[in-house]
Amino acid sequence: MIRADEIAVCFSGLPRTEHQWVIERTKKIFPYDTFFAVWKGRETLAGVKNCKEFDEPIYDYHNLVETKTKPDCTLWKKYTRKPLASERGGKI
Repeated sequence: MIRADEIAVCFSGLPRTEHQWVIERTKKIFPYDTFFAVWKGRETLAGVKNCKEFDEPIYDYHNLVETKTKPDCTLWKKYTRKPLASERGGKI
């Protein structure tokens, strides 16, 4: 059986306007240790001491690209387009 002292909740992603409410609510539901994770160079939460920074991964593969039949529709084009040079990350 897993003990409570073996559990930690990780908050990761980009902070939005309601992030403090989400953190407080999650801590009420899951009363365990918490830590935070962000990509290096991105906005961090003010006052957070236990925040880990990671290199943002480069997504250069998407399984949709290998499909044999490529439909001519906007949804397909949206999710398989290559990112612009000015964009961080991208769809593919």
